[in-house]
Amino acid sequence: METTNKHFRLTEETIEWQGHTLHRIEATRDSYWAKAGEKGGFVESEDSLRGDAWVADNAKVWGSAYLLDRSLARDNAQVFDKCTLMDTVTVAGSSRICGYGTVVYNMANIYNGVVRNTNDYIVYQGFHEGGPLTAYRDTNDMPTVTLSGSWYTLPNFIRWAKQRYENNPDRLEEVRLIAELIRLRFDK
Repeated sequence: METTNKHFRLTEETIEWQGHTLHRIEATRDSYWAKAGEKGGFVESEDSLRGDAWVADNAKVWGSAYLLDRSLARDNAQVFDKCTLMDTVTVAGSSRICGYGTVVYNMANIYNGVVRNTNDYIVYQGFHEGGPLTAYRDTNDMPTVTLSGSWYTLPNFIRWAKQRYENNPDRLEEVRLIAELIRLRFDK
């Protein structure tokens, strides 16, 4: 495979993980997420990343999983088992994204979440000026929300929204409806 246009290379630093050999990556040129020379996380192959996608910190991508476009896996996130991240998705913390055919796309922002199929998360756009709201189950199997770089359990999100929008009854009703949809999808 031609690698001259790639924004990264596989380094000689490897780890054995879940029966796979993963290579730390290094940026070969400036790209959306990394500067030339910056070390990244671990991938199984050069095919794991396409476009300006990046794996940072100690995040790991293996098992025919792909990051496309400007997607990002960082911290200790794990992406595996033939799934795909695309567009401007960010997975972080101790997130685990897996499952044959699972696609996470758009502007999803998942922190300490577990996504095993495409129905395991929801993105609401236009709710907040700070960007989209993403809902999913966290690593403790609790309904969780990320919004504007902040991470909330569903009850904490509702408390935050009641304080923020106490003088805006229409927005409070919108929060109530969104929270109900999240409960219907993610509460057991």
